[in-house]
Amino acid sequence: MFGNLVLSIIFFAMYLTDADDSSCVCSTLFSPVCATNGRTYSNRCRYASIGSHRTHLTHRLNGFILSLDAGGADN
Repeated sequence: MFGNLVLSIIFFAMYLTDADDSSCVCSTLFSPVCATNGRTYSNRCRYASIGSHRTHLTHRLNGFILSLDAGGADN
């Protein structure tokens, strides 16, 4: 019984990995990714699901974007 459950979970995870980005179910794991649009996405999957529709958007770096704006206002 337990073995069937483990196999089901493994196959489901493989299915999600092979799915295209538009139907991707992203995890809630927080691993920030910064993009060239100046936004920080919660993880690589969230970035890919949004970025795949924007050809001008590319990955910039892993981590947060720090704004050094002297005004301190949100843009």
